[in-house]
Amino acid sequence: RPEIAKILASNSMKMKTSLMYLINILVKLSPSEFEILKDLYDGLNYSEISNKRFVSMSTVKNHALRILKKNDFHSMKELVTALRELKIFDLIDK
Repeated sequence: RPEIAKILASNSMKMKTSLMYLINILVKLSPSEFEILKDLYDGLNYSEISNKRFVSMSTVKNHALRILKKNDFHSMKELVTALRELKIFDLIDK
């Protein structure tokens, strides 16, 4: 039923933005994946990250794909938005 699907989709999105869910995402990441995700959170694009880390853009994109595969997000923009809503890296940096 459409109304049940809407409720499930809404609850799924709420779960994705919960603090514990997002922390669980971060602990699954390798150090390189974590740094790339933090750079994206800080507003850098793939090209800027590749220049900063002295790696090819395809390496950065591969890391981004692995980050998404380890989690239940469909795009990096969606994941970064969820992290920004809870200011997750601001909490970690303190």
